[in-house]
Amino acid sequence: MCLNIKIPNELFLGKIERFVEAKPFKTSEIKEQADKFEEALKTKEIDGTERTETLEQWIQSIEDMKDKLEQDITKDNLDMYKDSVKKFLDYYVNNDLYLKEHTTRDGVYTKRIQVLKAVDDKIDKLTDKLVDSQMGRLEILRQTGNIQGLLFELTV
Repeated sequence: MCLNIKIPNELFLGKIERFVEAKPFKTSEIKEQADKFEEALKTKEIDGTERTETLEQWIQSIEDMKDKLEQDITKDNLDMYKDSVKKFLDYYVNNDLYLKEHTTRDGVYTKRIQVLKAVDDKIDKLTDKLVDSQMGRLEILRQTGNIQGLLFELTV
């Protein structure tokens, strides 16, 4: 007995396009964008909703760097990704975390500290994982995914 199931082309093609579509990356533009976010936040040029949007854009910039790293695992791309994540963490610790400490005294603050430590540990271990073997590359991809998840957890 053979079942003949038809899948509409629109559905099938849409799924393929999502997997096949690759964005062209310009490393200098991504790094420049992340630096602009950091500078704007440091100089206190923005506040309130704009501040939240800028933090979200900074996270998106880090996500773009992660995608670039996934496509081309090189020491330069890894260093750029690590540098941007560390700058974000430094900013977060020195500014947003301090603000949140005063607004909440429950376990949320402690959890954020634990997440910060976890991100910092994982980012430090990334360079050690940069080896030419396929297993090392897969480990880097897995760890960058974990880091993105932790960064998302910080901003929620």
